Amino acid sequence: MMLAVIAFVLFMMFDLNKILWNNNKLNNLFTVGIIILGIGSYQAFLSGRTVMDILSCMAENIVLVVIAIYGLWKTCAVLFFELPFDETYKKTDKLPLIESGAYKKCRHPGFWFLLLFYVAVCGTFMSRQAVCFTITVNLLNLLYIILEDVYVFPKTIEKYDDYKKRVPFLVPRR
Repeated sequence: MMLAVIAFVLFMMFDLNKILWNNNKLNNLFTVGIIILGIGSYQAFLSGRTVMDILSCMAENIVLVVIAIYGLWKTCAVLFFELPFDETYKKTDKLPLIESGAYKKCRHPGFWFLLLFYVAVCGTFMSRQAVCFTITVNLLNLLYIILEDVYVFPKTIEKYDDYKKRVPFLVPRR
């Protein structure tokens, strides 16, 4: 659980850097956070399991494995392909507003895809540790996107306040 907390603190520092410090070197915090979250995920779901146990869990829960792959793919798609990568993750300048693709349906579509990924992985490798980690990551992610929506994005994304009036926070409109 501690690695999830550290990862999300790094994500928050990455965002706050764009407002408070404007230091390009701190843009690496997002990447470091992803790596730490990956290590924490490995520990929560796979640590202590044999390769045969992992493969057996995956075979028994193939539908959940497919859902997890879809959730991870869509998380990466909305965070790294729908957003301008260099401007978002390498620079500290004000960002252009993106309201196409998943971002025209809700302001934080990555939340749902990350939730889908973690719930499916948790279902595949069910344990008390997996459940606790899944809940922790998704609660931290919710807190993180609230910070972004209320404090960070209005200061770092052009016309974000107008976008907030037109596009729902989390629940997409039809």
